[in-house]
Amino acid sequence: MIAQIERIQDSPPSAAALGAAHSSELHLNCVLALDPEKIDTEYQRLYDAAVKIGDNDRAIGQIRLTSDHLDAWRGAAADQFRLQVTYMEMFCTAEKDLLNEALRSVAAAYAAAVAARRSLLSLLDATADAARNVFDDQKARETQAMVATVANVVKGILDWDPQKPVKSVADALIDLGKDLMPIFLDDSGADQLCDQYTREGERLCQNLGQGYDHIQQTFVNLRDKATQPPELFHPLPAYCDVASPDFSYDRFKDTIHDPGPIGPKVDVERQKYAEEKAKDSEIDKRLNRGDHGAV
Repeated sequence: MIAQIERIQDSPPSAAALGAAHSSELHLNCVLALDPEKIDTEYQRLYDAAVKIGDNDRAIGQIRLTSDHLDAWRGAAADQFRLQVTYMEMFCTAEKDLLNEALRSVAAAYAAAVAARRSLLSLLDATADAARNVFDDQKARETQAMVATVANVVKGILDWDPQKPVKSVADALIDLGKDLMPIFLDDSGADQLCDQYTREGERLCQNLGQGYDHIQQTFVNLRDKATQPPELFHPLPAYCDVASPDFSYDRFKDTIHDPGPIGPKVDVERQKYAEEKAKDSEIDKRLNRGDHGAV
């Protein structure tokens, strides 16, 4: 492109031409910063993980079967166990949602990188054709470039249905055409053309940066969500532990199978056992240095 302009001027390049040459290198570095092929590889890795976590029908089936088995149990401890089983399914769903959001972000990065590359190529080609028009002193060549509004491309993909992850990042390019805008290059003179190329290239790179910033913020938000401890990992109340003095069979009893007369006796023996466990035996004291090391 710059060679075409220098040929037009038939003299040392003007400041506008030198500026366009320098800008074109910066523009190339900008749009080539991310490799679509590597992004595609990362997308497939995340997609496989999302499928294993979110579509594990056997695991979800076992969780719901466990919940059904607890239906006949009553009491505060039984409620806590049922709630814990619910948290298991909620945890699986939350992990799937996080991965799906990460998938959308990676797909958005892929689409942004591809759209920016195609846009810059179109801009360079149209600028070169406009330079030839100036050189030939005629308007025989098309000087229209199709440049994507990359930030809009990114936003559109991040707004995808979170429940429907796609299998390939290629799907992120299906609607790319709706975010393309025509730009007509000024072929009235060499300096005018160079200045316009510089402006349009900078506008493309700024728009690409806005798109990448949006993606980065999405990943920051995902990180914050992922580091929040889920309810599943919170400890159960002490009365759920059969070895705890707080446990009682009234808090975890079967309404279908009557334990009969042995039930109260079992509870008494369990209480004795819990009280004994709560005390430090002489052996425990010696092993745990509870007597400060006396032998």
